[in-house]
Amino acid sequence: MLLRVYRMMQGLPGRTQKMVTYVMLGALPCRVEETLEHFLYECGELQEERRMAEIRTRSRLTRNRAAVETLMDAGLQEASLIHQIYKARVEKELNQSSPHGHS
Repeated sequence: MLLRVYRMMQGLPGRTQKMVTYVMLGALPCRVEETLEHFLYECGELQEERRMAEIRTRSRLTRNRAAVETLMDAGLQEASLIHQIYKARVEKELNQSSPHGHS
């Protein structure tokens, strides 16, 4: 029984681990039922905190991915525009330097 409770306590916050340990040692004037009820409540709170942290992480990663994709799209558009300007400038210089380009 003690080993099973110890294993269950591993994922709990420190204050709950202490409370369960004190009750098991008889150091707290608390009924076992109340402690176990609080223990189960803390387990549920911990699971909810983990779930919310996962949602926040997933949302942040999704926003970061969207930002990177936007930057990549903007970079591609900028590169295309630079290419078009450079190409037009080269064509203009070629036309001006060729004998047929002078009118």
